[in-house]
Amino acid sequence: MNVLYFDLIRRYCLHSYSAGAFGTIHDHEASVVTERRWNGKTTIVNYLFTRPLTDPEQASLQATLQPFRTTPEFAQGNTLVRLPLSRARSTQKAWDRVDRTLFAAGAAFQAFGLAQYASCALCEEPGFDNLSLIRGVVMKTHAACHAKLMQDVMNQYRTIDARSDHLGRGYVWAVTGAFLGALINFFHTMYSIRGNAALYALIPIAALGLYRLAQAPLRKETPYVITALSIFTTITVLFVIYTFYAASWGVSLFTFLIHGVPSVPDAIIFFLTDILFGSIACVVGGLILWKVLRWANR
Repeated sequence: MNVLYFDLIRRYCLHSYSAGAFGTIHDHEASVVTERRWNGKTTIVNYLFTRPLTDPEQASLQATLQPFRTTPEFAQGNTLVRLPLSRARSTQKAWDRVDRTLFAAGAAFQAFGLAQYASCALCEEPGFDNLSLIRGVVMKTHAACHAKLMQDVMNQYRTIDARSDHLGRGYVWAVTGAFLGALINFFHTMYSIRGNAALYALIPIAALGLYRLAQAPLRKETPYVITALSIFTTITVLFVIYTFYAASWGVSLFTFLIHGVPSVPDAIIFFLTDILFGSIACVVGGLILWKVLRWANR
C-alpha cells in the first residue's frame, strides 16, 4: 500500500479492510483500492451509480478533471467511475490537489444528477443487510444476494480450474521446474559436507511454481501429478548421486547398495532413508504451496 492510500483513509475516516477501504468522500459513497500498474502501485477511488454515464457526461467529467492531471476510467457499463490518483510528494500542497480533485468529481456527479444505490445493488430490491467491498467496489447487498454472488464466483472459478487451456505447456514447465530443483539438490549433496533431505521440497515447489507461471489451471489432479513427478525426480536424483558414490569406490551401484563397502557397509539403509525423507519433503513442500495457490485463487 502506498502513502496516498493511507492518507485517504485517515483524512476521510474510511473503513479499512485487507481488500481496500470505503466510506463517504465529499457526500458520495466511494471505495479506495490500490492496483499495480506499469508505473508502480496506483491508488484508485471508485464510485458506483445506478445508471451509466452518457457520452457527454463522460466528456464533461474528463474536462473537469483534466486540470488536476486525472483521467477518469469507466467500467461495468459506464456505471462505475474510477479515478486513478497520484501524488508525487507528501506535502500539503500535493494533498490539497488530491482533495480538490475528489471535490470536483463529486460536484460533477451532483450536476449530472447521478444517484447511488440506497438498497441492494445486486437485486435492486428495497433494503440491504451488508455494506462491503466486492471486487474493489463498495456495495449494499442483502445477505442472501451476497451469498449467491460468492457461490457464483466460486462456481466460475471451478469452471476455470477444470479447463485444459495451457495444460500441456504447464506440465512441460513443471518438468523443467522439477529438473531445476533436482539440479540444486544434486550439487548441494555432492559438494556439501552434509546433505539436507528438506531441500528436496524445492523440487515440487519449483515444479508447481513454474506450472502456475505457465498460466495452467489448478485442476483437482494437479497436486497428485506434481507430487508423483517430484517423488520420481527425487528417486532419480538419489540414484544418480549413489551411482557417483559407488563409482568413487570402484564398484557398481548394485554392489554398493547390496553388499556395501568397508566404510559404508549399510549403504542400502542410507539410500532408502534418503528416499523416504526426500519423498516426505516433496509431499509436504508441494502440499503447502498448493494450499497457498488455492487460497490466493479464491
